[in-house]
Amino acid sequence: MKHLLSQIIIIFIFGIKIGYALQPDSIVIYDNTYVFLNSYQYKYVAVNKGNKFVIYQTYKYIRDNKGEKKSSSIKKMKAISIDKITSLLNAINDNSFPKLQLQNFGYGKDWILSNADKLFSYVEDNCNHWTPQKITFVKQQLSEVDNFEQALNSVLVQGGFSSSDQGIDFKAIFYYKDLRPITIEANGNSMGMPWKIDSDLSFNPAIPILISQILPMNSSYNKRRFNSQQWLIPALVNDIYHDKCEKKMNELAILEFAKEVDELKAKYTIVSSSEYPYRDGYISGDKQVLKFELHDFFMLANLNIDLYLTREKNTIYSRDSILNKGFKLVQTVQEIPFIRNYLLADSSRKLMINFENGASINNTVIDGFNKSEIEWKNYDNDVLQRHWMDSMKIGSGRDETAALAVSKEIYCGCNFRLDNIFLRRGIYFVIHDENKGDWSNWIILPDSTIILWWVQGDGFLNYRNTDLGVDGKGLHNVCKKISRNGEIINDKR
Repeated sequence: MKHLLSQIIIIFIFGIKIGYALQPDSIVIYDNTYVFLNSYQYKYVAVNKGNKFVIYQTYKYIRDNKGEKKSSSIKKMKAISIDKITSLLNAINDNSFPKLQLQNFGYGKDWILSNADKLFSYVEDNCNHWTPQKITFVKQQLSEVDNFEQALNSVLVQGGFSSSDQGIDFKAIFYYKDLRPITIEANGNSMGMPWKIDSDLSFNPAIPILISQILPMNSSYNKRRFNSQQWLIPALVNDIYHDKCEKKMNELAILEFAKEVDELKAKYTIVSSSEYPYRDGYISGDKQVLKFELHDFFMLANLNIDLYLTREKNTIYSRDSILNKGFKLVQTVQEIPFIRNYLLADSSRKLMINFENGASINNTVIDGFNKSEIEWKNYDNDVLQRHWMDSMKIGSGRDETAALAVSKEIYCGCNFRLDNIFLRRGIYFVIHDENKGDWSNWIILPDSTIILWWVQGDGFLNYRNTDLGVDGKGLHNVCKKISRNGEIINDKR
């Protein structure tokens, strides 16, 4: 079924609207686009020849990666029928489009409901793990006309009229022998909405479509953006998804696993739960991951367990590990004197014990902190090469000490060179100072060794970054052993 927009355009194009507009003697068109360092400027004059309009290019200026081109030569571009210009004038003179509405484009409640599957297809790639709950919620949001009206304003109008907000400029002046000229200007937004006609604004979708048909082909963006109604519905649907659905997706993922969640609730208060769509310094891989923030009465108020469980077919990874190990994890961390005092001194300081599936220290942590025997050998070879160069008194012209430090971090992490089976029994946690914006990453080994791994900011406790052996604020790989009282334990690795 052809929608109303097609019918409107047909009416305009064939001049079925009652009363033809008075034809101008000429139309002067300014068609410009400015993108980064590129500039495309065109001036056209459409001359009334009685039975048609002939468009001439009178100015062209192009600046792009090929250089600059400028021409004031008059060049005939194309002929336009009188009916086409009449349709455009009728669209300009039509005052029934004073505001932006979905119905202007031929879409309404019935069309939306009858195209539910097609609308959903436009956002199907936005989520990697669809559940029945997610699909139901998204389709519900995509059935609401009000959501489309809001999206229409977001996609086509960005805060009033400005003819060159986006580095795009278009203006046409219709000149008459005995009448004042009429000027129309396109907004920098998509489809030029709203169009400024002298001092009035119009949201008539026929205006950009007809102008696109009239304009000659060139390097300016205007001809394409004015004739871009085919992407309107996909753009509206995606805007609705990002505005109304995206944040809700992560929460809805949990509903599929109510029984599994109840197992956690039997022991912990679930502060928050959602799908975890990110891949970062702790979580990697392609599986769907659910994150639970857990707390219980035994924990300090500003300490939680961040539990990450991966999807395993129709369930999630066994909860047994965290249910059995959780108390010991918390006890080990919060009974360290300097950590306990640090958290009790300021409630804006938060500590999160990370736990993925069956362990706190996962493959991602091992890969960053410990590396592998093969990588250790790469660093050892760099050291041997340095010693050989020193013995041969050969200089490379670079700071070899700094180069070896980089090599050590790349190939050895913190250079403790631990057995991975041993390391997996350790604990990984993060401390965040919300007031300062600082955070730090920590590891507690199975033998109770405490290691400050990373710091972001200007130090930790009473130590500045210079005390930790690094310079300046920012993210630093510190790799310092810390005593239970918070003292730095210096060692050579």
